Amino acid sequence: MLRKAGWEVDTEPLNFKKHKSLPVKGKNCAIAEWPADQLWADYPLFIGTDLYSFVEVKRYVQDISTDLHQAKIYAEKVRATNGAILLGQWDTYPVPFLFSTYGRPYLELTKTKSGIWFLDVRKPTNLSRPLQAVPINPTISVFTGLLPDVRPECWHGVHP
Repeated sequence: MLRKAGWEVDTEPLNFKKHKSLPVKGKNCAIAEWPADQLWADYPLFIGTDLYSFVEVKRYVQDISTDLHQAKIYAEKVRATNGAILLGQWDTYPVPFLFSTYGRPYLELTKTKSGIWFLDVRKPTNLSRPLQAVPINPTISVFTGLLPDVRPECWHGVHP
């Protein structure tokens, strides 16, 4: 799923907990098991050394629409360590974009248990919603610019 969307991802070698893997300028990568206080976040997404997002991967039996809670905890607890640059502060979150998924395709009939659920925490009024795909091309200016007027609908598969 992440690889198809243009992210460099390989759980075994790109793993902070096992190999102390670090973000690298010029690479767009998901590094498995990133530290967030005493917890380990599944997949933070880095554009270079900038930490933009957390992707929480869940077991199939769980309802992913309500399980952005874990990604929120990671986003609150993460610190600017190990080469990671945090992008700002939105309420209690220094990481603006949160995802939760099983890695299964989106189905309207079972939308709370399929696809990818997304939350943009930059505005407290934003609600989580399902996506059909992870945003593609992680170097697009709407994702890397992170200006106050950035609209998530500019991403592939995201609509207001």
